[in-house]
Amino acid sequence: MENTTATKMHISYAITISIILILVQVIGYVFGISQENWFGYINQVLLLIGVLMEVRSYGKSEAYTASFGKLFGSGFKTTLIITLIMLVFLVVFILLFPDVKSRALEIAREKMEHKQLSEEQIDQGLAFTSRFFMVFAIIGSIFFNLVTGIIGSLIGAAVTKKDAHPEMTGETPGENPPSGI
Repeated sequence: MENTTATKMHISYAITISIILILVQVIGYVFGISQENWFGYINQVLLLIGVLMEVRSYGKSEAYTASFGKLFGSGFKTTLIITLIMLVFLVVFILLFPDVKSRALEIAREKMEHKQLSEEQIDQGLAFTSRFFMVFAIIGSIFFNLVTGIIGSLIGAAVTKKDAHPEMTGETPGENPPSGI
């Protein structure tokens, strides 16, 4: 069973990372750049870095004795919490600011016109997208957050230092080494 310190670590990192992601999203919305393709990568990079930092911090709290699986699991748990928080934010944000949907539909129209689709095809595509907009937004959010978090967890678990022989030092996982006397 996981100790409460590790659980608190997952939750505190997840909340901190989520607040940063939400702030970036709100800033992007205020400046009118949140619908730009490149802007979406900012949140993904921040999420990846945040999960990676959590995994490394977890490894340190375990005196670098945690297995790859435990380290990955730590990052994955943090990712799940972030995904849930961001999902709630997304739904509330779209409901509070319906222009997010209309701007996304405008962009979709421009892309379809660029592909030289007929007006009928464009109207059908936009009607379908409009009808299922929230579903698409939720599925996209879950997918991208989970994939990015899993990648961050894998990288974090792979690069976190591991002490191969903790029994030789006399330490138990999670303890700080005694200060030099």
